[in-house]
Amino acid sequence: MMNARYSSTIKFNGEWKKFLNLDNLPGNDFVTNTDSTSRLLRTQFTLAFTMVHELVHAWVRNMRRDAARIDEVEPYCNDDRIAEPGWALMSAIFGSIGWPIANNPVLYDAPFGLSTIRFPGTRDLRKTFAAESYKGTPAKWGVDISTEYALPMDFIGQFFTNDFWDTRVERFGSGMLRSPKPLGVREVHEYTENSFEAPESPRVKRRLVDGVEVDDPEARSPEHDTLHPGVRKGILLPDSAFDGVGNRLDLRSGKIQKTKRKKTARYVSLRG
Repeated sequence: MMNARYSSTIKFNGEWKKFLNLDNLPGNDFVTNTDSTSRLLRTQFTLAFTMVHELVHAWVRNMRRDAARIDEVEPYCNDDRIAEPGWALMSAIFGSIGWPIANNPVLYDAPFGLSTIRFPGTRDLRKTFAAESYKGTPAKWGVDISTEYALPMDFIGQFFTNDFWDTRVERFGSGMLRSPKPLGVREVHEYTENSFEAPESPRVKRRLVDGVEVDDPEARSPEHDTLHPGVRKGILLPDSAFDGVGNRLDLRSGKIQKTKRKKTARYVSLRG
């Protein structure tokens, strides 16, 4: 049936409505004095993000669904480990996906800011996705580090201006939509045998090259961050990195960088 068409209904939780009008913006039940214009913009940005995400699922469902099956597996995009076209498109547009920072888990808002992280990353989503939509655990694919970047308000705010769309995007293209990386926190995830799926062998995915097993670059490279790859754990800035107590890290090795002290001449005064 080449001309068959299917309809999809997208329903949003009623909690979203509470944050679409600044005059009716409630305070966070767990944190007082968090009402602000920036909080509203972040929440609206997240809602727009979610709407585009869900429209991708509706489009895929409309184009591919078998009339006899309502549970057809969605396509894998960019060889991701998870069949999730909505997040795949968001990653293609922004370079990452966004999350509220320390938000109230009951309310759909972002009182403290937004952060971005690569998808699927180190998330173990076996309980979220069906087995046929999941190609492997992060442990199996060797994805053991994650970096979360704070998203600046000036980046979010520009999406609500005509100048951004009519001038900057029109002139410079879709690259203007890529999320910046001004400040990031990178952590290492330690895996055990329980981190692997039952059918998986408990070691990183490898492949044979001339009869010798080597790491599979397709299993590692797509999800690792390209900013300061030598630093596996720490606080990242565009041109430097630090550990948790403020020691500067060498960007190539990730080890604490030793500071060289300047030698100063000593003058000895003789008093008669």
